[in-house]
Amino acid sequence: MKPYILKANLRSPILLTCEHASARIPKNLDRLGLSSAELRGAKDLYDPGSEQLTRTLAESLGASMLLATTSRLVIDYNRRLDMQGVAGNGYHAPALKTELLTELEGIETIVPIVTNQKKSTRLAAVRYEQYVQPYQAAGLALAQRLVAKHGHCLVLSVHSFYPVYRGDVRKVDIDVLYDRAVTEGKRFAGVVKKQTSLVVAENKPWGMKDVDGGVFTSLQNRSDITLLAVDINNRLLQNRRAIQAMARVLVPAVRVHT
Repeated sequence: MKPYILKANLRSPILLTCEHASARIPKNLDRLGLSSAELRGAKDLYDPGSEQLTRTLAESLGASMLLATTSRLVIDYNRRLDMQGVAGNGYHAPALKTELLTELEGIETIVPIVTNQKKSTRLAAVRYEQYVQPYQAAGLALAQRLVAKHGHCLVLSVHSFYPVYRGDVRKVDIDVLYDRAVTEGKRFAGVVKKQTSLVVAENKPWGMKDVDGGVFTSLQNRSDITLLAVDINNRLLQNRRAIQAMARVLVPAVRVHT
């Protein structure tokens, strides 16, 4: 399978990306040595609801979208290859994860990802070249085409997060993430807050700086491209109706940047 799905719509200056859209682990990797129970309770396999939300937003906005087709446990599409992690969360941050946070019988547990622990440095480089670099190249090329046509482009990365992670109960509903695009990020968050009574935060429970801007961090140096992200509490993305409701909350904020 191709490492990404790309649907371009040059009529809009918006590019929606979803780096953690997929739970797919190629069959030849034999579940990365993880059991069915470990994968079922995994909190870093993919972002539940994020693909459906991205597709719904793209349809509502007439926007382009870029979706990953492989689980972040194979390789994390939203990390630099050399990223080492943040304090207290080393297993979550690297591009190639060698440990997994999963829930077994209602208890959060960290388990080894056996397949990823063998020759991990070489393995990370091979998978990064196979999956992440084509995804990154496709996104950068399309963003450039949108700038050429519209004079500017908004790249909005769509994610979801678990309401409880490492024992931390997250009380945020919608997280608006930004790094250098402070003005644009605050404007985006302000519009979202006007649409809903949900708890809207900026760079909480995590921020764009925590992953050094992610896979498209190079775009932050461009004055004609705005790089933002949204991270939604996945309890709000449990079904189609809920996803459509969330899309209605986000659409006005996205349109501000068109």
